[in-house]
Amino acid sequence: MKNFFLLNAIVLLFCGCNHAIPVTDTPPEGSVVVPLIELSMPGRLESILNTPTEKITFSADSGFAGELPVPQDFFMTLLQQQNLPPGRFTVVAGGQSGIVSLWNNYAAKLIFSGKSFDRKAARRTFLQKHFGSAAPQMLEYFRIQERHIIANGALAGIGYPSYPDARMICEYGFFDRLEAILNRAEKAADSDSARQLIAVEKASVAASRQKLQKTIADNRQCAVANSDKVSSFFTHYGDRADIQTTLQLECDENCFILTLTAGEPELAKRVSQNRPRDFVNMWAEDGFEIFIVPDPDDLDNSLQFIINSHGSLWDASCDVNGLRNTAWSAANAKVEFSELDRAWRVKLTIPWRDLGFSGIPAKPFPVNVYRNRIVRGMPHKIYAWSPVGSGAFYQPERFGLLVWKDGEK
Repeated sequence: MKNFFLLNAIVLLFCGCNHAIPVTDTPPEGSVVVPLIELSMPGRLESILNTPTEKITFSADSGFAGELPVPQDFFMTLLQQQNLPPGRFTVVAGGQSGIVSLWNNYAAKLIFSGKSFDRKAARRTFLQKHFGSAAPQMLEYFRIQERHIIANGALAGIGYPSYPDARMICEYGFFDRLEAILNRAEKAADSDSARQLIAVEKASVAASRQKLQKTIADNRQCAVANSDKVSSFFTHYGDRADIQTTLQLECDENCFILTLTAGEPELAKRVSQNRPRDFVNMWAEDGFEIFIVPDPDDLDNSLQFIINSHGSLWDASCDVNGLRNTAWSAANAKVEFSELDRAWRVKLTIPWRDLGFSGIPAKPFPVNVYRNRIVRGMPHKIYAWSPVGSGAFYQPERFGLLVWKDGEK
């Protein structure tokens, strides 16, 4: 909510002239279409206004992540407060079906008419007309969407490479909350027309959830054993790492092998030494941290390995609360270490029996690997094979997969 009030304050600071902006059903020929919702991203409006003079159409049709239609009158108001040159900008308000698109169209015609616009009053009037006794629930439905938009938009640009992705939008029970409030609205509705509108909205939410979850599944980082392919690391937030770091997976009936290669300038002085097995402060040295979840149906328990940039090994079992049992050990695990030209490499081999299996597991493992780059005279950097965003390393729902049989993901 703090971010929402901040953006409201920003709107009030703009003192440009209010004037009419054309609201159309389709973008004018030759115009560049920009999703209106992108204005939730810090600095995005300024960058658009400072671009060369091509025609720009702000579209409310794109919705959240180009999928779920959401109320965008706040961003229309933000745009309308600017001193925009006539003829350069237009708005496509909302041609999709559903109550949110109807609201966006209704609000746009009021906001960009140049007349005064009381956002709260207009919304209450609109929802009361369409939903009657269910209007309070639908008002909360709009608010849930807006809070989520503002929260995600405010995070974009703070470590994130671009507009919030599907995973961010689906987080924190967002769709569960939307469906719950629509169910309450359906019970409170006192007319067939209101119930029909709510049913359309429920179908839209369900379709958007399914599509975004498929996008998450399709984009999940994975490594297929014995494919000869390497996959690169990213920053915590999903940008490409500025120093090459890669993972490659192999397996046979007896063990699996994880090969990790860390690019490093020749003269960099790594903060690590040859250490005895399970050296207590290995986590504070230059190296890799590996989390393995042997049972994909039990994300609360995992195995953790740390290998520093001299090939020393630490291992333990751990749980979702970060409690580690260093008494656990993959007794027969081994590390092979090699110095390369402007890189170093470790090859971790773990017998299946050390992980509780008699052979190749039936299901892929959720896994993540982090590189802690700690070299003298430079800031500590963290890279991730499967980006998890902010927060703790142990976020198994965001981990990638080690796939033992080609095509089984």
